[in-house]
Amino acid sequence: MTYYCEWCEREHDDLTPEQIKAIYSFVKKGGVFPLGVADVRHIEHAVKADIASTAEFHRIVNDFLIKQSGTTLTDGQRLQRQRKRRGLTQRLLARALGVTKMAVCHYESGKRALPKQALEWLNGENASLGEK
Repeated sequence: MTYYCEWCEREHDDLTPEQIKAIYSFVKKGGVFPLGVADVRHIEHAVKADIASTAEFHRIVNDFLIKQSGTTLTDGQRLQRQRKRRGLTQRLLARALGVTKMAVCHYESGKRALPKQALEWLNGENASLGEK
């Protein structure tokens, strides 16, 4: 499907979830992606949300990708489930992430948003992090 981009003043195809996931993965791995205003506008159109900061970019795009995958668990619930699957205590995961055990407790309970490194671990992009 195409849409008219007022920023570029031309027609564009919608970004697919696969394209958004590839861009997000590249950015999270520290890739120097020349993400300009027009690129952000196209991502905003695809995820149907305004992005005002880097932190919002990570949160909004991660939430979009989770919804596309069909899961209904929160990030905190997913973190706890993955931690337990790998046989890790909150203390071990905290050490691997460079945070306190209390921070991991807050992530799992939903009191705090997950930081970038926890999202990467959760999404399997840093699978060896915190392995026994």
